[in-house]
Amino acid sequence: MADEQARRTYPYFPSRNWWDLRRRFQVTMPGRVDASYLQTVLDVGEGHAKNLLPQMRTIGMIDETGRTTELANQWRDDETYEEACKAIVERVYSRELTDALPPPNPDQKATERWFSRTMGVGQSMATKLAAFYRLVLSGDVTDQQTDRRAREQNADGQKRATVKRQPAQSRRKRPEPAVGRTPAEKPRQAPSLHIDVQVHIPPDATAEQIDTIFEAMAKHLYYR
Repeated sequence: MADEQARRTYPYFPSRNWWDLRRRFQVTMPGRVDASYLQTVLDVGEGHAKNLLPQMRTIGMIDETGRTTELANQWRDDETYEEACKAIVERVYSRELTDALPPPNPDQKATERWFSRTMGVGQSMATKLAAFYRLVLSGDVTDQQTDRRAREQNADGQKRATVKRQPAQSRRKRPEPAVGRTPAEKPRQAPSLHIDVQVHIPPDATAEQIDTIFEAMAKHLYYR
């Protein structure tokens, strides 16, 4: 029995690719799926796209030529999604596994141990196989909305973390006036007075009279 289990091929399909591909199938059902198609609709590298193709054949969503099957058509429909998942479980997984770890939600760690022990794979591969087994075994189409919300929350959390890590911009503060100090006042200056004096001397005035006029000006104006 152990040798028979080891010879079986169990698929693994990342949940993100699973739901993204289903959304794409719901928009337009492709006649044929190849690596180029998966690269485009899932935004993945060529190597990852090529690795997904044999998983889809094992699941029964495409045939050997890449043409989509009736199972894929049922899988994309909300009303028949659960039925399609049951068909996948019956097609792919052994009775020993489904009896030991039955639906709808077997323990993740126990499932990992089963794949690791039975298939002789490492922890990383056992985790992938167990996660996909539990995804298909659930058969719950609402998991698609749950997956989308979780990814949106994760993206929002990463965005906030990025903003938080950015250095805060320095802000220039206006200098605060010193307490108890007032600006120095300029000394007040007395207003200046400027007087223009015009003296009209008659043309027939004598020199003595002119001297008398200027002496009076010196006495009464300039002296003071």
